[in-house]
Order: sequence, then structure tokens, then C-alpha cells
Amino acid sequence: MLKAESILLEEIIQRGMKRLGVDQRLQQTRVVPREDFKYSSLLGVEMKLENSVETEVPLYVAEQLFEDGMADPADKALDSKVLTMIAWEERHKTSQISKVPDSFYRQLAMLISSDNVAEKTKRVLEASAIEVMEARLKKILTYSLVPSLPRDVVANLTPEESYVLELLRLITSSWRKEVLGLGRE
Repeated sequence: MLKAESILLEEIIQRGMKRLGVDQRLQQTRVVPREDFKYSSLLGVEMKLENSVETEVPLYVAEQLFEDGMADPADKALDSKVLTMIAWEERHKTSQISKVPDSFYRQLAMLISSDNVAEKTKRVLEASAIEVMEARLKKILTYSLVPSLPRDVVANLTPEESYVLELLRLITSSWRKEVLGLGRE
């Protein structure tokens, strides 16, 4: 592969991941406020949040609320025990990809980069993360060669994995057309 082609492919992937990141930050996430307060969104929408009442807000708002100590996540955050269970599932379910939250990779990155994690634990988390990622990627590579996928497989993919799957399907389809001359006009 030419260096220019490699750079172009990396740029496409980086842009896709950035777009997915923006999409995720705009998605609604459930929070539990620690007190009553109002906030205005960037779009000028004003919301009133009530103490201990689960509410949906955009992720970018939720992250700020968590950082300021004004709210807690409604859903359980990814931790080392959950990551260990996911790693075990991926290792033992060789043909089926397990269901993980859409925010799995974002949560995983936050868990690994957390200042509250000891260095030794961080290395164990990184090893588990790589194990899960590689196991899931192997399955995605296999799925990329299948003409149509069952809905449960697609439903179990994160947005990042769906993006990689579609990219791989496009690459293999284009390669088949070029190598065999099929699909040319």
C-alpha cells in the first residue's frame, strides 16, 4: 500500500470516529440530579432538574453535571468486574458477539484513564480492554464477509464497531469488484 493511501485511510477512520464522538455527545443520557436546579442548553432550551428524579439530558451536559458533582449517572458505569465478565463472554462465545452498551468504548477509555485507578490496576484494565477489543474485532472481521447479518448481531455492535464493519464490507466489496472485474459499468 502506498503511504498516501495509508494516510488517506487513517484520515477517513479518524474523521469517522470524530463524527461518532460528536453524535454520542449529543445523545440523551439518564442522570439523577443531587439537587434542584435549572440549566439552559446551547440551543436555548431551558430544563428544570429535580433532586433524585431521573432525567435525560445530552451527554455533553451530563458530563459537566458529573464533573461539577451536581448529578450521578442513572446507569451503572463500567468497572473492572463488568469488564472481566465481558472479556470472559467474548472469549467463550466464539461466534456470537455479546451485547455491550453503545457507550462501551467511551466508558472503557474513561475507566483506563481515570486518576482514581492504581498503575497496576490500569495495566490489568488495559490488558482486558485489548482482549475484549481483539475478540470483538475478530468476530467483526468474520461478519464483514457475510452477505447479510442477523438483526441480533447488528444490535449487539457499538456505533464504533458498526462503522468498522461497514468500512470493512465496503473495502472487501470494492476489492472483489476490482479483482474479478464484477460490477463495472
